[in-house]
Amino acid sequence: MTKTEVVVPFSTLAKIIATAVGGVILVKICPLLLLLCLAMLIAVSLHPVSKWMTRLGIPHGLAVALIAVLILLALFAAVFFLIPNLAEQLGTVAQEAPGWGTEILGKIPPGYLKSWLMKQADHASVSSEHMLAASGWLATSISEFFLVLILAIYLIYDGERAYQWTRAFFSATNRRKLDDTAKEVSSIIVAYVAGQFITSTICGVFVFIVLISLHVPAALLLAALAMIFDILPLLGFFIFTIPAILLAMTTSASAAITVGILYLAYHVIENYFIVPKVYGNRLRLSDLVVLLSVLIGSLLAGIIGAILVLPLVASYPAIERIWLAPYLEKKTIRDHDKEEKEDPK
Repeated sequence: MTKTEVVVPFSTLAKIIATAVGGVILVKICPLLLLLCLAMLIAVSLHPVSKWMTRLGIPHGLAVALIAVLILLALFAAVFFLIPNLAEQLGTVAQEAPGWGTEILGKIPPGYLKSWLMKQADHASVSSEHMLAASGWLATSISEFFLVLILAIYLIYDGERAYQWTRAFFSATNRRKLDDTAKEVSSIIVAYVAGQFITSTICGVFVFIVLISLHVPAALLLAALAMIFDILPLLGFFIFTIPAILLAMTTSASAAITVGILYLAYHVIENYFIVPKVYGNRLRLSDLVVLLSVLIGSLLAGIIGAILVLPLVASYPAIERIWLAPYLEKKTIRDHDKEEKEDPK
């Protein structure tokens, strides 16, 4: 009988331990890294504003301070003009929800759907523990929101120096590639953030006008919900449409049908007219790619992942052309360039 002795060098053991420790640390700081990526998205989108100010002769530090002041003024306006009304409508919804639920169920024809909804309503309850958990989630979300804004301001101020410091690790050839990638990806991010701001604003205004015209309760709250979830392509439409239809049923069945038709009509107009006009050819992604990207991003990192994944996917053609071209067949590059130039709509 022979014995086999396995000798693991100390250096190999140290690498295994270091890899394990690094993995644990990465898992622990993953939420912070997601917030940092979101802050980078905002910083890159505001960087052209900072550059424009410096070209006017405003010192860089003062330009960043002015941007921070403008952001604070926008938040101040939201807090004093929108938040009180939103809080009031949210309180009304919470108070009137049981009565509205009974009224909505009464307007649904008998059948499997009504039976299922009644069972769900019987099991649904809002306890003090639920309210406490919701309050904790809201407090955490607000703190993360301000953390992202603070990180974004710091990145606008010191991002160029951090980029140059990171760039120094690359060879001369790769530095040129990195510069080209940064330039193209930055333009994609700016187009994405500016375009999303425009489309979300249009969506919110449209929804508010429709709901006010039809006397649907909590119109401002539903409009804010539409603005937020319009960020999520395809999936967001269902998330903000269903509550609007349900609350419209408390007004009348015809109002609910009208809301559904108008929402669907706007969704088609946004996808096939507004989005192509606003984004141009910077984010030409097929509906299938968008849906799969949003699903994967949301599964991996929630709503932040769904927000970050689209500009990342839209940046792939530039990354392929700059970094992966030597490793791919020329026909593959040509075919991808052809698909990129064609409008999928």
